[in-house]
Amino acid sequence: KIELNRQINQTLEQMAQTLFKSWFVDFDPVLDNALAQGNPIPEALQTKANLRKQQKSTLSADLQALFPATFTFSEELNKWIPEGWDVKKLKDVTSEIRRGVAPKYTEENDVRVINQKCIRNHEINFNLCRFHDSKKKNVDQRFLEINDVLINSTGVGTLGRIAQLHSKIERCIVDTHVTVVRVKPEYYYPNTFGRLILNKERIIERLGEGSTGQTELKRTKLNEIHVIVPPRKLQEISEVHFSIWVNELTLNNQQTQTLTQLRDTLLPQLITGKLSVPEAMLQIDTTLENP
Repeated sequence: KIELNRQINQTLEQMAQTLFKSWFVDFDPVLDNALAQGNPIPEALQTKANLRKQQKSTLSADLQALFPATFTFSEELNKWIPEGWDVKKLKDVTSEIRRGVAPKYTEENDVRVINQKCIRNHEINFNLCRFHDSKKKNVDQRFLEINDVLINSTGVGTLGRIAQLHSKIERCIVDTHVTVVRVKPEYYYPNTFGRLILNKERIIERLGEGSTGQTELKRTKLNEIHVIVPPRKLQEISEVHFSIWVNELTLNNQQTQTLTQLRDTLLPQLITGKLSVPEAMLQIDTTLENP
């Protein structure tokens, strides 16, 4: 079941990547409109345009009409983008870009701390979290909010890993090796913004500065990244798709983490004979029926 959940999530991730890339990176619907109306295609997009001639758009006429039929060159992004779409710096479309706090660790179940080990494959593994002692250090103003984007910010191989917080976790913070990015709702819908930052992952990786093993992602570098801002109406539609996929992916992740904990608890008991196979199966069935 754990493996099946992982396979399903890989498929969901691919679907989300495909949609985002088509609409907001390759601008396929804009090319389709330009070709249909006989508008000039920039030379840099001619190869893509030729490929689009061989394909048939699957979008409805109403949705297709939300995309323009011409391009304009963005000096900030150094590429052609749809006419009328805006470009902003990341600092202008976010309310927060900040590092986490230095925790006072405890073995008690207190404030959950997400560290770099927790962020992998665009997911957050809460089973790897440690706990902060809130009696020793007040962190009430540092709690994460749902839809926050988390970016690993130190070390070669870990710097640049990104995940978005999709499930509400009470009293949760990040440590100093993770950067929190919180979008302003007037610019982006949350899941569309999350896809946007994931699409910048390679760029963010290259922003690290310092010697091998000691690289750091500075907030000033993140602030200056330019991002495209699609029209609100178009984001409304993309957000519906992304939200459906995110909800299913989140439920699968929650179940996988619960099953992983259960497996790691049951296996030693099975090996030592403290638990029979039928008893273990009953616990697994109960967990699957009551996620």
